Amino acid sequence: ETLLSKQEDFVNLLNVKNVPLQERHYGAYVFADMGSWSAYALPENEGYEYCGSFIGPMVMTGRGWIAATLAQPSIKVNDKEFDLERNIQTSKYLPGKLIQEFNDKNIHFTTGDAIVSYGFPFEKRVVKGGDIAPGQQEFELEIFHVGAGVIENYSDVTITGKVMTNGAETYEGRLTIEGPKDQVRGLTSEGFLVREKNTAVPDWTYSDAVYMISCYEIEITDNNAQGGNVVSGYTIMPARLVVTDNGEFYEPVPNVDPVRVMEFENVYTKNNAPGGDPGDSDKPGASDKPKPGTDGKTQPAADGKTIPQTGDSAAALMGVAILLMAACVSGAAVLVRRTRKE
Repeated sequence: ETLLSKQEDFVNLLNVKNVPLQERHYGAYVFADMGSWSAYALPENEGYEYCGSFIGPMVMTGRGWIAATLAQPSIKVNDKEFDLERNIQTSKYLPGKLIQEFNDKNIHFTTGDAIVSYGFPFEKRVVKGGDIAPGQQEFELEIFHVGAGVIENYSDVTITGKVMTNGAETYEGRLTIEGPKDQVRGLTSEGFLVREKNTAVPDWTYSDAVYMISCYEIEITDNNAQGGNVVSGYTIMPARLVVTDNGEFYEPVPNVDPVRVMEFENVYTKNNAPGGDPGDSDKPGASDKPKPGTDGKTQPAADGKTIPQTGDSAAALMGVAILLMAACVSGAAVLVRRTRKE
């Protein structure tokens, strides 16, 4: 039998279709990504009051449900109100996702988790380490050692951290983690490590710097408020690899403060070949190409253009030498004949 491995194979494996009756209604079932601090549910099948909405959130701090729903959608199609109650096709739980589908004879659409994007700044410093200036090159960052599970659990999250360089200077980039809100929160909730991908491009060194990023959310409340404001942020710490008899792990570098931006350095080490012209050293990707008049195969013309040497000139000089020798022999013969007549 085929092994069930796709997300679609586990539709409604958990029943999370319920609406809380009070703030601390812990009997209502919810869905939350691994490491997430909030959870959601779906409206009940027979209930129309919250049709199109997602139920919750319930926060994991012990406070319970913040609301039955934070938003109730209203949709117009061609200036006419779309009837969410009558046109819902299905609402379902999938591992890592809650969705609702609606359709009538004119339109079909799906609602799901909100998409969020987290960004972390970095700088890429390119250094000329050889005779030749660095040319265009792309570099990329990657995350690893995710604290909450493994990164493969967050299939709907997109991670990008590329920067294109061209020459020896410092470039700014941004590592971006984007996807469904709960999945992004889950992936980042217990921290992760960042390093540069080593793609082994010739003549380049790669940075061995590693950074530990920790994300946090803090709820700020006062005595007069029913709820508080949630403030989110992150810290970036340089990290080092520690090797012990029991294994290895990464830890923040001791006695080092958090940094505002991650820094990575790459050195371009290519040199001219022996005998090359140093005048090419400042040209990106320059090599030891032969110069006119330096290799016996080319020579400069009066107009500055290069005249290729094909070998014909050597043959012409040989012909001149032979003619001169013939002339000398002929002159000697005439002198001998005249001497005999006398």
